[in-house]
Amino acid sequence: MKEQPQVPDALQLADGAAVLVGSENRGSVPAVAISGQIVRIGTACWGYANSQGTWVLVVDHGSTVTADGRGVLTPNGVTIRVGDTVFGGAGGGVDQQREDRWRAASPACMEGRGVYPVSATNARGAAGGVVP
Repeated sequence: MKEQPQVPDALQLADGAAVLVGSENRGSVPAVAISGQIVRIGTACWGYANSQGTWVLVVDHGSTVTADGRGVLTPNGVTIRVGDTVFGGAGGGVDQQREDRWRAASPACMEGRGVYPVSATNARGAAGGVVP
């Protein structure tokens, strides 16, 4: 099995997927209330999907991989996994240089998609799918 390359500024999960992590400085972008589902984009990374479309998920700086290696624990104590419906805020934490590094390291994840910084305040578990 071919090992996937390391993606900079990302958490590497046990199954090889990357979860992108925003910068420590979220900037002055106001948070907007959001609700959507955590999905997997192929085998490369996690995404955020709602009625508007699917984007590449970016979690808050300070997030870590859960003990089982299959989820993410945010700095405010919310555990998220593929299939979870997430409630929280969006905005900030991604500068152009960071996004350019992600695009270069993981074209299968980023191709044709924008990034969506999500600050989860709550998550509800559910069965989830994979986005090609």
